[in-house]
Amino acid sequence: MPNSLLKILLISLMAIMFPGHSSADENASPNGPQLNVDHYNVSEGLSQSTVTSLVEDQYGYVWIGTLNGLNRFDGKTFKHYFSENNNTSLPSSFIRSLYIDQNGRLLVGTDKGLTVYNQELDQFLPSSELQQISNQAIWSISEYNGTIILGTENNIYLVSSDLLKITNKFELNFGGIKK
Repeated sequence: MPNSLLKILLISLMAIMFPGHSSADENASPNGPQLNVDHYNVSEGLSQSTVTSLVEDQYGYVWIGTLNGLNRFDGKTFKHYFSENNNTSLPSSFIRSLYIDQNGRLLVGTDKGLTVYNQELDQFLPSSELQQISNQAIWSISEYNGTIILGTENNIYLVSSDLLKITNKFELNFGGIKK
């Protein structure tokens, strides 16, 4: 028996034996699955409409960084966080990056350094030990093997997981970031 005929016979036999696996969903749209989407903007409570970063924490809050403030969304309402020129608020309202580390901490990169959100106190704790990057824009935050990796305009910093010291610095010339 030729191979092509054998394949057709085998496929036909499988279609007869397993009809439930070959039928289409009667409720499916001809254009694919239907998704429910909600849009949020300033009129719905977002502090600013340009979103720069987005993460979800272990408590189910969605943290949304914008050009003017950090927003915590619980699924219904927004809570706003801004720079208030004190030691318990954001160092800047311009949020560049957000990251949830392996310890569940929310790390916030602003255009004036890094800060960590304290869930119990509902405030931000500056990383005063990292003075070298306190006024630098933190463009990206990631983690590898327990080391926090921070990207700035021309440097990459490796920071201890307790955020107490910079363990390594790589100076790179990216040619400047277009402003």
